[in-house]
Amino acid sequence: MKKFVAHEINGYWARDIDVWVDRRLKTMPYAQAGVVLRDGKAVLMSYSTEAATLDTVEGWLTIDCMCSATTRRHVSAFLKEYCPGVSYYDAKAAFTGGYAINVYTGDHMDRETGEILNADQLTA
Repeated sequence: MKKFVAHEINGYWARDIDVWVDRRLKTMPYAQAGVVLRDGKAVLMSYSTEAATLDTVEGWLTIDCMCSATTRRHVSAFLKEYCPGVSYYDAKAAFTGGYAINVYTGDHMDRETGEILNADQLTA
């Protein structure tokens, strides 16, 4: 396991948090980001936030956070490394539309209902 220190600021206070990850991103080895591997999932940690999750067994990619420009760069690097067939723009559309993308089949699934979506049901 590797550790990085995430510096969080919310306007009123700042604190440093130790974040432990299994892997660093290859294209951003010194970033405050990394990947935690657990239960068949690769979870991108951007600072101390779970920004994206890839179910490596079933192939579902969910984007949970696009809150800063740096986190968006972390997500983009994660996609290039773990989901080469998914573009940043596809991931952004999935985040804003509330659906997950299957990196193996290309299917889209509503995150709330679990329903597989048709192309005309996708919103961005």
